Amino acid sequence: MTKLFYTLLCVFSVSTMFAQTDIKGTVKDNSGVPVTGANVLIEGSSSGATTDFDGNYSFTTSVSGAQKIIVSFLGYETLNKTVTLSGGAMTLDFVMVEGGNTLDEVVLTASSTFRSQKETPNSISSLKAQELTRLNANSQADIVASIPGIVADGGGGEAATNIFVRGLPSGGQNDFSPIQYDGLTLAGYGLSSTAGDVYAKVDQGVKGVEFVRGGSSILYGAGSTAGVMNYISKTGDTNDENIINFEVATKGRVKGEFYSGGKVGGEDSNTYYAVSGFVRKDDGPLDFGLPTKGYQFRGNLKKKFENGSFTFYTQFIDDKAQFLLGLPLDGDSRERITGNDGETVYQLNLHTLEILVF
Repeated sequence: MTKLFYTLLCVFSVSTMFAQTDIKGTVKDNSGVPVTGANVLIEGSSSGATTDFDGNYSFTTSVSGAQKIIVSFLGYETLNKTVTLSGGAMTLDFVMVEGGNTLDEVVLTASSTFRSQKETPNSISSLKAQELTRLNANSQADIVASIPGIVADGGGGEAATNIFVRGLPSGGQNDFSPIQYDGLTLAGYGLSSTAGDVYAKVDQGVKGVEFVRGGSSILYGAGSTAGVMNYISKTGDTNDENIINFEVATKGRVKGEFYSGGKVGGEDSNTYYAVSGFVRKDDGPLDFGLPTKGYQFRGNLKKKFENGSFTFYTQFIDDKAQFLLGLPLDGDSRERITGNDGETVYQLNLHTLEILVF
């Protein structure tokens, strides 16, 4: 007889349950403001969390015994705290102090220096005082029309010129090339118009105009995508200069301009002055009771020092200029046309288009 012996092997599985600890709390700075994005970690483990918008955090860990909690955030000193973890729940609040690790600072600086047109990295087109006098410009469109890459539309009159720069959308007025006088941008606060030529007019006190191309927003502010159009004023010098211009034309046009500049306080003085302006009246191409009329006065006072100078600028303008839309005239008689309502049409706009006879 054969006896079979069976050996029963039993494998016992032993499972060890480790205690888990729930940790939560708040991280604030020394003024009581929650610190958002701070890292709260157990040193040497992957257990941890990041604070939310209110500075709160929470996480669960299976490590036990004495552990070091590290709290860190950029711009604050790192905190270390040793605690004993033995399961259950634990609340740990932290107060961080400014200091510690910071990113390397990036400092942008700019300086005002005199450079010739050949030395500057940007493309610059300029017109001198003699060229402005030769142009006898009646509007900004007449001035900038000679600048390459710019199309100026002055069809509405001498104000609110539309400037179109090659390569950019047709925003109109000065959306991409703001106007400056002596480096100061002309801005109509509270108005929707971006046409800087409404707030200052060219007179005998302008020494020249320059158009600086390129992205100049970092230097001159938003809106100067295409560049900057800068009018430069005359400042007095050792040679006194006085100019008076008087103009008379048909349609009731009368205009007087002046400029005076020189030294103040005798031969040994280092103070100079310059004043300019105009007074005018013009009935315009059509006499409808709203003539172009007004005046402007500008001036500056310059004090020279051994290593530089200080110049104070001022301006006052009270000027009303006609802004004309399309003028509908009969092709044969050149007389104003009559609408369907029997009334004379003076300007062509969306409203009058509805009542015209074609």
